[in-house]
Amino acid sequence: MKGNVSMKKAVLILASAMMFTTCASAQSTENILRNEVLQNISEDAVKEAVSLGIIEEGELTKELSREEFCGLVYNMINKVKELPQAKLAENPFSDVTDYKINALYVSKIISGRDDHIFAPNDKITREEAAGIIYRTAEYAGKELPMVKIDINYADNDKISQWALPCVYGLRVLNVIDDSEKEFNPQSGVIKQRAAEVLVKMYNILK
Repeated sequence: MKGNVSMKKAVLILASAMMFTTCASAQSTENILRNEVLQNISEDAVKEAVSLGIIEEGELTKELSREEFCGLVYNMINKVKELPQAKLAENPFSDVTDYKINALYVSKIISGRDDHIFAPNDKITREEAAGIIYRTAEYAGKELPMVKIDINYADNDKISQWALPCVYGLRVLNVIDDSEKEFNPQSGVIKQRAAEVLVKMYNILK
């Protein structure tokens, strides 16, 4: 009798283990397939960004500086709605003379770290990038949806108050991937990621 009970327990344990392994394997396969799909989407976006002249071919995993990112934004939005040729005298920043920065500033798409400092060599953060991309949509006359600031991101409390409408606005427009669990607002932006979101925004605005 005890032998039968032990045998039944062994069978149940083995069956449970097999079910767990099957579920884990299925989840792993799903993750692999999803990653492959995302990789293909990313590669297509980079190719489109290059063909549109938004980015140049080169190292895609490099974190972008504020000046570099704004240069890519200029390339994108200027194809949708021509930016003004701002005069150098209108440049308020003492640490940069890039005409693209000047045009974006005059168009109210970007601002500095303070009244006279742009900090062109500092890395662009994810929340800064979200704010800039959001304002390109405003500049282009895109009617932006009313958004609900919820707590979908685990690090929602780390996103600056001024950036929250921009981040969630881009989520509603599907410019930002809403499957991410955290936004990581102070993290940098690599060139590949910039290409993806700028191509998405270009296709929305064109």
